[in-house]
Amino acid sequence: MIVALAGGVGAAKLLRGLVDVIAPDTLTIISNTGDDIELYGLHISPDIDIVAYTLSGLVDEERGWGIRGDTFECLAMLQRYGEATWFNLGDRDLGTHILRTQRRRMGQSLTDITAAFCQALHAGIGQRHHHGAPVGLIGGPTQKTFIHELGDATGEP
Repeated sequence: MIVALAGGVGAAKLLRGLVDVIAPDTLTIISNTGDDIELYGLHISPDIDIVAYTLSGLVDEERGWGIRGDTFECLAMLQRYGEATWFNLGDRDLGTHILRTQRRRMGQSLTDITAAFCQALHAGIGQRHHHGAPVGLIGGPTQKTFIHELGDATGEP
């Protein structure tokens, strides 16, 4: 068994390469939840999701994040209502967050939810978050600084 610690787009790309040279069922991924946020009442786990989307072949390669071909109509409507939309969530991506939030409210663990999502997406791996206690800060100040104020994690607008 191989255990990998993962957080973000770079880790997702590394893991995609790794599963090309090892049996995916021998890999367990421990994903970062330090960047998890609650936004619009939804539990969002961006690092878990990018790994799942990448390993299932759903990721938008051009943008480097999110689901290929996703639309942003829900965010456009939120913006019309005057809401800040600095964190780009696609419509299909929102489906992930809605279901995750519902299952969390029903008492399911993030680990169990993530395992079910990875299975449904045919990601072919076992993915866990780093431990059972949530550590993300509401509003994700670091991520908000990178995306909202600087443009992205590289500082490019």
